[in-house]
Amino acid sequence: MDRFPLDSVMFPVNFILFQEGNFGPQILAHAKKKGIARIALKAMARSPWPDRNHEAWRKCWYQPLDDPEMAERSVRFTLSEDITAAIPPGEDELFRMALSFAERFRPLSPRERESLLSQARGIPPLFRG
Repeated sequence: MDRFPLDSVMFPVNFILFQEGNFGPQILAHAKKKGIARIALKAMARSPWPDRNHEAWRKCWYQPLDDPEMAERSVRFTLSEDITAAIPPGEDELFRMALSFAERFRPLSPRERESLLSQARGIPPLFRG
C-alpha cells in the first residue's frame, strides 16, 4: 500500500484470523488511513483442511464454518469491521447462506465480539501475520 497507489485491497477478514493469526487489523487500519477501500474475503473460513483429500465443500480450499449459527456470527464479525464490501464464499450453499446473513445483518455488540474471539482460541488460522 505504501509502494503503489491503490484504490482498494482485498483481504481475508474473519474472527479466527484476528484472534489466532494476528492477521488483518493492521492491514485494515493502514488501508483506511490511506483512503483505500477494504474488500473482505473469507468471512466464513475456519481453518486449513486437516486432510487435503476432503469431499465436503469441494470448491473450498479451506475448511468453512458451515454450522449456520457460527457462520452467521462470523459474517456479522466481518461486516462489523471497518470494511467497504465483503465477498461471499464461492461454494453455492455457503454463498446463499452468507447472503441471507447479510440481509438480516446487525453489528456485533462488544460483548458478542469478545465472546466470538474467545471461541477462536486454539483454532488453527488460515494465515498468520
